[in-house]
Amino acid sequence: MPERKNIIFYSILGALLTSLLLTQGCCTQRRAAVEAEPQAAGGVSASASLAPTPAPKAFKQPVFKGELGGVISSYTGKFMQDSGALVALPQKDEAEETARTAETAETKIFSHSFDGDLLIIGQATSSSHDVRGSDMVTVQEGTGQYKTEKSLFGEETTVEIKRSVMKPVPFIVRQASLKVDYKIVDVKTDSVLQQDSIQEDLEEKFGGDLEYQEFSGRKLSQLPSKQDSLEFLAKKISQKIATRALALD
Repeated sequence: MPERKNIIFYSILGALLTSLLLTQGCCTQRRAAVEAEPQAAGGVSASASLAPTPAPKAFKQPVFKGELGGVISSYTGKFMQDSGALVALPQKDEAEETARTAETAETKIFSHSFDGDLLIIGQATSSSHDVRGSDMVTVQEGTGQYKTEKSLFGEETTVEIKRSVMKPVPFIVRQASLKVDYKIVDVKTDSVLQQDSIQEDLEEKFGGDLEYQEFSGRKLSQLPSKQDSLEFLAKKISQKIATRALALD
């Protein structure tokens, strides 16, 4: 019996020692694996912190021909810059050379002008004219006669007597249109990545039945210049072109 008890005791002791050694070995392996991977600032592993971030797209300054070419070029470049794209702005002599070579749309010529992998070129076509007329509007007109009234505070004031009359009030309807045909080109491969047209139209009335509407912002005196109307359309189109360019893979 004593021998059997000793055998059982040593068997249990051996099992406990084996379990202890296995547990210590697993912990040592896990600790070695963790220590083998260097940690970056903030407790992030170096492999995660060194993950490459996509580089921003690099464009040459957009070049558009036409009456509003310069305006569209500036707006498009600014929208792309505000969205994080790199836009190389040419020096004065480079800008003049770019404008001249844009006539042939030979993109290879641009590749030696200034930095940038992508180039946007295009042609703007605009039109603007006014339609004039008049509306019969009911207005309050002075009669040249006066009367005395009491104000809310009991004070007597003299006011002109008015009457409602129908009168013609002139109006102008501004009609404007702007169309831009454009290309987005990879200057390294001379390949066209995108080619399309965008058109924006405008029709706004000033004066007439809007003349006496408070806060309408459409009095005849508030009619913008034709150039301002076209620049408004140019801004809308430029933003669309910039958005499409930035969406390219």
